[in-house]
Amino acid sequence: MPRKSRKTSQTGFMTQVIPQKTAIYARLSARDDICGQVELAKQFIATRPDLRLCAIFTDNGRTGTNFVRAGFADMMDAARTGEIDCIVVKDLSRLGRSYIEVSELAERILPSLGVRLIAINDGFDSNTTDDMLIMNLKNLINDIYARDISQKIIATLRIKQQHGDYIGGVPLYGYQRAADNRHKLVVDEEVAPHVRDIFDRKAAGQGDSVIARHLNNMGVASPIARRVSRGEVRSAGRTKLFIWRDKTIQTMTTNPMYIGHMTQGRQRQALCDGLKAARRPPCEWIIVENTHEAIVEKEIFDMAQNARRRT
Repeated sequence: MPRKSRKTSQTGFMTQVIPQKTAIYARLSARDDICGQVELAKQFIATRPDLRLCAIFTDNGRTGTNFVRAGFADMMDAARTGEIDCIVVKDLSRLGRSYIEVSELAERILPSLGVRLIAINDGFDSNTTDDMLIMNLKNLINDIYARDISQKIIATLRIKQQHGDYIGGVPLYGYQRAADNRHKLVVDEEVAPHVRDIFDRKAAGQGDSVIARHLNNMGVASPIARRVSRGEVRSAGRTKLFIWRDKTIQTMTTNPMYIGHMTQGRQRQALCDGLKAARRPPCEWIIVENTHEAIVEKEIFDMAQNARRRT
């Protein structure tokens, strides 16, 4: 609740409302943009004498199906330390689309921290809403919507995979997206020699850890270190650990992508099925042959597989 202080005047008592330290939270969605959400919240706060804007937290392009988001984490840290005591969002779906997590946040976590929650378009204010039924219904609808969208996206991506279109994020080491077609891969000539060297060594019978040690001794940047240096992914502050490892060598030398076969679906993760990320067995991979230029000859690739089976 907004804090109040009483001051005595000649005419009697006056009540002065001390505005709550308020934060705006915005998350990117397909139908809206961050700036639009923030501007709406700013206009709302400007009309409320009981609110004072002191922080803005955003997550650009982050899923609403969980709370693993940098902006959200920073906001919760501010709530725990007392830097803010009110959060304003455009609607409850900006907080998230998981019924369980959003309900837990609104009903237990924020009240325990003494933090007020306002969802403008949903007409929700935890200071004035006694019945949580409407909020729970909205959260449930958001959750169902997210699952429905997940099913549709998965179906669309599966069709693209079966057609041989590349639908992944950052391409695997040795390839890059074609300039004229983001769903097509072309050879990254800068690092392709390292890929060939890795396969040659594996075909000759060298162990994964031996190959990784050789690359580290030669000063060859590992795939993740190279991506960080090129700004393709954000560093988690552990760049000293971004070295070649035996697991990296194993993953690379068993991937048919390097002989020109589009290989996708190696991981299973579906919100609609309640599944966490998990590796699929090779028999479940989606492989479309001869979709892009090979870096490694099939003979060398097969020799590498035989060498692995012998070890």
